[in-house]
Amino acid sequence: MDLRPLTADDQHLIDRALLDPGMMEHLGGAIPPEKSRKTFLRQTDPATADTTWARVIVDDGVDVGTLVLWKNDHDDPASEMGWMVFPEFQGRGLG
Repeated sequence: MDLRPLTADDQHLIDRALLDPGMMEHLGGAIPPEKSRKTFLRQTDPATADTTWARVIVDDGVDVGTLVLWKNDHDDPASEMGWMVFPEFQGRGLG
């Protein structure tokens, strides 16, 4: 397994995770496409580089999910981490 930076060419990976009702079932449900785009830009915009660390999970040369670490919007200094492994790759210890 490897991690590579999320790039401007990876919108489809974020859409695959955030627009899928099954992937988002326990996170409030799928989001609208325009919100997926805003999320993607927030993760890849160089201006946010100091607040977000976004990677693609790669296994045997195949993109299998995403991993993002970001500063939260609260007053405390904590950060949050989220990852999504696409359904066909789940159960392999990649998360």
